[in-house]
Amino acid sequence: MRAFAVLLIVLASSHAQAATGCLFVAQGEAQIDVRGELMAAPLKLGDCEGVKIAQGTATVCFLNERDERTCRTLKAGESFSREKYGAHQGAGVGSFKATLVSLLKGDAQTRIGAMRKGERLAGFPYEKVLALDGDVVIWMTAPKARALKTLTLQAEGSDIQNVIVTAQGGMFRVPVSGLKRGETYTWEARSEDLTFDGVFHVASVEQAAQLSMATMALQNDNSLDETGRKLLQAELYFENGFAFDAAAIMDKLGRTKQTTASAEKAIK
Repeated sequence: MRAFAVLLIVLASSHAQAATGCLFVAQGEAQIDVRGELMAAPLKLGDCEGVKIAQGTATVCFLNERDERTCRTLKAGESFSREKYGAHQGAGVGSFKATLVSLLKGDAQTRIGAMRKGERLAGFPYEKVLALDGDVVIWMTAPKARALKTLTLQAEGSDIQNVIVTAQGGMFRVPVSGLKRGETYTWEARSEDLTFDGVFHVASVEQAAQLSMATMALQNDNSLDETGRKLLQAELYFENGFAFDAAAIMDKLGRTKQTTASAEKAIK
């Protein structure tokens, strides 16, 4: 009996080691067949072997045999295979941040940003900001943010107001030319009866250059589709402490996914 119990433990351990975790993200609308159960993306799984795309198209991201994150596109009828895609045997699902998945789902509890007496407001800059792709774009998606009219930024320790931006098209666009790398800024957003404020630090020239090279490598990786590139770019930023920039990518990816799904429904 004891030998049988030991055998069961060994078999269970072998299965756990063989399991390969992954992250599925839909392109438009997609249904994921997880061993007979249909589930919607984004979906994070501890064992992806044999998981099939029942409907639509999805991007699946995982660790390859070199312990590098990579992504592939799967269409309806195609299944994930560790052997086919060169996935790392035993790589856990923890290789992808749960926070990023929550951001893509639009989980309000993870959408951090501006403060107003302890209240969080999504989409506004906080902590470290990379601003690698040009202007800092702040989408006013939170209901309370839609009434905001002006955004004022001021370099820390300075009495001079550096940048004043007016809301246009549901967003604030802060020109990166008005910000100095390596500096810390306080900001204040106002409407007629609301005021939110916060603080953020702009990445140094060295940090920006380093992450620019890593981002360029992702852009030049022809094995990735656009969704995969964005997911890995967000992971890269998040791991280096630039959660605001990672959230901005995931938010845009989520809005693109919703727009694509709406367009597909209209066509049908």
